[in-house]
Amino acid sequence: MRKILLFLFSFTFLAVTAVSFNACKSKAKIAKTITAKQKKNMNAIYKELKERVAEAKIELEDDKVKLTLPEALLFQVYSTEINPEYLPTLQKIAHIVNKYPKTSILIMGYTDTTGTEDLNKKLSWGRAESVKKALIENDTKTRRL
Repeated sequence: MRKILLFLFSFTFLAVTAVSFNACKSKAKIAKTITAKQKKNMNAIYKELKERVAEAKIELEDDKVKLTLPEALLFQVYSTEINPEYLPTLQKIAHIVNKYPKTSILIMGYTDTTGTEDLNKKLSWGRAESVKKALIENDTKTRRL
């Protein structure tokens, strides 16, 4: 299984929560909460990330931009410490999303299936926290993460 790190950018935390954790809300109801300006900004984030972060998979899904990084580039096996060579990529991402201060960012860390379930849960959490810290160090506001 490939290791990845995933970011979701959204204009409303409620929308991210509803899509991710609440199956009762339909995408149509969530989409109605997005204004034309927010949609335009989301498209701009998508386009700029697509152009400037070539090593990532970037997808536009309704009210979200989904950015998936190959986790193997970010971390060594069984580590939550970001590879220093990858910090410029996180700086680029922070620079782009900081242009759009009304977006919320959901960071999800993943691991492969090697190791115990408990270890992988801790690694996933620690990796997401490491990326959060790197974004904060690049002037992304904590309340957005």
